[in-house]
Amino acid sequence: MAKQGDIIRARSVKAEFDNSVRATPNAGNVLVERTMRRLGLRRIAGDHLPPRPASAVYSSTDIAYSLVAALLSGGKGLQAGESLRANELDAEVFGLETGLATEGTVYNALCDMAGLERRSFADVHFPAGPSHPSLTLFGTVAEKPRWRRTVPDKPEAALPSKRKSLADFIGAMAKRCLKALPHKIVYLDGHVVGFADATQLEVRGRCFDAAEVDYKGNKSFQWATFMVGPTIAAQSLEGGAANEAHRLAGLADSAGPVIDNYKGPRGVLMLCDAAYLYDIVLREYEARSWKYIMSANLYRDTLTRQIAPLNDALWTDLGPDASRKWQASGVTVFKHRFADWKHETRIVAIRYMREDEFIWRYTFLATNLGAGDLPKHRVEKYGFGQYIRMLYGTKQARENHYKTPLRDLGLHHPPSSRLGVNEVFYALASAASNIAMVLRYRVVKGEERGIQLWRLRERYLRLAGRVVRGARTLKVILFGGGIPSDFQDHWLQTFGEAALI
Repeated sequence: MAKQGDIIRARSVKAEFDNSVRATPNAGNVLVERTMRRLGLRRIAGDHLPPRPASAVYSSTDIAYSLVAALLSGGKGLQAGESLRANELDAEVFGLETGLATEGTVYNALCDMAGLERRSFADVHFPAGPSHPSLTLFGTVAEKPRWRRTVPDKPEAALPSKRKSLADFIGAMAKRCLKALPHKIVYLDGHVVGFADATQLEVRGRCFDAAEVDYKGNKSFQWATFMVGPTIAAQSLEGGAANEAHRLAGLADSAGPVIDNYKGPRGVLMLCDAAYLYDIVLREYEARSWKYIMSANLYRDTLTRQIAPLNDALWTDLGPDASRKWQASGVTVFKHRFADWKHETRIVAIRYMREDEFIWRYTFLATNLGAGDLPKHRVEKYGFGQYIRMLYGTKQARENHYKTPLRDLGLHHPPSSRLGVNEVFYALASAASNIAMVLRYRVVKGEERGIQLWRLRERYLRLAGRVVRGARTLKVILFGGGIPSDFQDHWLQTFGEAALI
C-alpha cells in the first residue's frame, strides 16, 4: 500500500541541461564587484604591492584582484579561483573573462611578491624509503609513497622590503575601508577603537617550515592582527610559540599611521585581553598617547590578595545580575604597580557572588582612562568603574570580527608550506576581510546591517542571472521570478549604496 506522502509526489524526477540560456547562480557577485571597484582595490594594489617580473603574464595587481574577488565569493586557499572558474560568467562579472590564473600561477606569483626563489620538484623532495602497506577507504591497497617533502632549516620568510610593501598595502586598504564605514562602528564615545589580538592556526604534518609547538602542545602558526574598528590595519604571521604581546610593537608601528589618521576627539582607545598586560605594551601605548582597557586577570591572585581585605564601604554595590547568575556584585577602583614595572596603572576590580555560593570572586581590568576621558553623563549615571566595565564589554563583539577572515575566508588553514607565500596570502586575505566589513556594515543596511559574510553570500550573492556585455558596460540581469518584490527592491537599494562608497 502506498504511503500518503508518495501519492502527491511526481512518479519520477528528471534533469537535463538547456544550453540556450547563459546564466550563473552567482549573479549577485556584481555587488562585490561594484564595492571593490569603488574602494579602488586595483589602484591601491598597483601602488603598494611588490611588482612581478615584466615577463609575467599576470601582474601583482591582477593576482591580488582575482584572489580577493574569489575569496569574497566563496573560494578558499590558493585554489580560490576555482570558485570563479566553474561558470565562465562568474569570472566575467569581475572582468576576468580574458583569463583567470591557475593555482600554480597564483603560487608562483605569491613567491614573486614574497621575494622567494622558484623551486623544482627535486629541490624539495627526497626518496621516501620503505613503508608498510595500507588500505584506502575503498579497501584497495594504497600505492606506497615514493617521495617525501623536505623542510628547510630556517623558515622561508618574505624579504623585509616585500614585507614593508605588504604592510603598506594593508594600511592603505584599511584607510580606504575606514573612510567608507559608518562612524559608529569605528568610534566609541569619541575614541577611535583599536583592538590587538592573535590566534593560533593549527597545522598537521611536517611540511610547514615556520610551524612551532605552541603552549597547548599543537604545531601551529600565530596570526597576530591590529584592528581599527572592524578593519585589519596590520598583521603578521609567524611561528606559534612566541608570546603575542612581544609582537605588538611591530604591529603598532604599521597600524599607527592608520589609527592616528582616524583619531576621534578623545584620541585612541585600545581594547585588549590579558595576554597584552605587560609593562612593555603599556609603555608603548602611553608613548603614543593611547588610552587602553585590558583584562588584568593574568595577575588575579596578586590583586585579590590586595583587595580582599577591603572594607565593604569601599565597594560600590552593583546589585544582582540574573544573566550571569550573580546574587550580588560590586566595583572598586585603585592604583597598583606590578613588580618590576616602571609605573603604576589604574585597576577596576569587580567582585561577584554566584547564586549557589557565599564567597566573593574577583575579576580585574587595567586602564589609564580617567573620568575626564569619558562622557560626563555616562559616568554620573553608571559610575566610573561600572562604565569602564561596560566599555570593555564591547571587546567580545570585536573578537567576533575574526569570524570573517578565519571562518568565511578560510584563514584557519595556511595554504602553503612556505612562510613567505603564506605571508603574502594573509596580506591579500586581510584586504578581502576589510572589503567584507564594508559590505557588512555599509553596503547592507536596515535590519541586516552587520550580516555575517557567509549569510550575505547566501542572501545577496547566490542569485541567478545572466550577463549582457555592451561596448563599455557590463549589465547583470537578475532573475526575479520567485523572489519577493520587497527583497528585490532592497537588493537594488543595496546595489545603489555600493555606488556611493
